[in-house]
Amino acid sequence: MDTPSPTLSLTPLATDTPVATPSETPLPTETPNPSPTPEPSGTPTDSPTPSPLTGDLNLDGGINVLDIQLCVNVVLGLETDLGIVQRADVNGDDAVDVLDVQLLVNLFLAS
Repeated sequence: MDTPSPTLSLTPLATDTPVATPSETPLPTETPNPSPTPEPSGTPTDSPTPSPLTGDLNLDGGINVLDIQLCVNVVLGLETDLGIVQRADVNGDDAVDVLDVQLLVNLFLAS
């Protein structure tokens, strides 16, 4: 008797493997507005500190008898602070003398 031989059945393999195609994401129709940048207040200056008032030797914001006394002290050689000495040259002639004191008195009387 013949024994039946097993038969092989071949199942074809799928050769075309589907590849996933990327889906397109729709672009937004509106672009969000960027945050507004804060605008600086005031106008920019070259130096952060305001220049002193001409004749305001002690930098208190005004011309008064204290400024006149400081100028007299610079003339007499009693005041040697470099900042005060520079500000005491009220007329800008690179010397601190009685003319600066006179101009300072006139500025005081005019204010």
